[in-house]
Amino acid sequence: DARSLFEAGNEALVAGRHDEAVKLYDRLLGDFPDSMLVVPALYNAGLALEGKGEPDAALDRYRGIVRRAPMGRDSRDAHVRAVAVLSELERWPQAAKLVEELLARTELSASDRVEGHARHGYVLVELGDYGPAEEQLHHALKLAAAEQRESRALETDYFVGMSHYYLGEIPRRQYAVMPVRLPESQMTKDLNHKAELVLLAGKRYDRAIKTGHLYWATAAGYQLASMQAEFRDAIVMAPTPKYLAPEAAAVYRRRVHKEARRFLSKALRIHQQTVELVSLYKTTTPWSEAAKIRAEQITELLARESAGELVQPGGLGGHNAPVARPRRGEYVPGRVDL
Repeated sequence: DARSLFEAGNEALVAGRHDEAVKLYDRLLGDFPDSMLVVPALYNAGLALEGKGEPDAALDRYRGIVRRAPMGRDSRDAHVRAVAVLSELERWPQAAKLVEELLARTELSASDRVEGHARHGYVLVELGDYGPAEEQLHHALKLAAAEQRESRALETDYFVGMSHYYLGEIPRRQYAVMPVRLPESQMTKDLNHKAELVLLAGKRYDRAIKTGHLYWATAAGYQLASMQAEFRDAIVMAPTPKYLAPEAAAVYRRRVHKEARRFLSKALRIHQQTVELVSLYKTTTPWSEAAKIRAEQITELLARESAGELVQPGGLGGHNAPVARPRRGEYVPGRVDL
């Protein structure tokens, strides 16, 4: 019967036997099309197809739920899951359109709307549409604050931390592409502008840290530290004034390195604090692990600089930072326990 097929499919899904799970769910859908388990079977089939590495097939299942049941919790969960899959595939225009459709639904709870606006802001950040992204992220935080004032708890603080994080990402990304140019008057303006963006991003990342959600707190800490190190790099890589004679230019570069060292020290301190934060919870995140590696590298760089070496950006070898993407398992309920 439908129940035995569903339970067998769930058992296969939990065990990672995705092909078997999909076959069992599909058999349920074919043999018992009127069963109350059809929608959960579609949802779990989508999960299994994701596990098989077939995201487009998974999207078809999630969209099938939305078509079959345009209202209600099952439809909402499938709608969000589809947005998440499109985001993971970096199909940002499609994800933006789908999340707009999600927010147009009338049956969303306050928690749903906070999530929807946070996800919309995230997608718009990835599209580089920073003005509308700020509006969406601030709206998510405004809704969350209104619930807090009424002493109504959200289902999770995940999307509050996420919103603060991506608000920090906007000035960080603007900072990353801003050049530092001669003449000196322009170079001063460029560095001051970069400094303003560092400060703005720092305030926003700090709010993400204070939300207390460990994933977003460590992500924000890592990026906050990285901006300090990158600002040091921008200073030492700024063009040397052309009017300086070779000997004077060498003195100038040594002084610049010495003055910029304090930004490295600050980056090291923030990375160390990120590592200490997760140790309090006896756990790790991808960001805390990356911060640990980066702290070791900056310690080495500071030692070399203190010994008189002028280490240029990239002098510590490769290091790949994590990619900050909302993890689907964090915000979409599974169906395997039904």
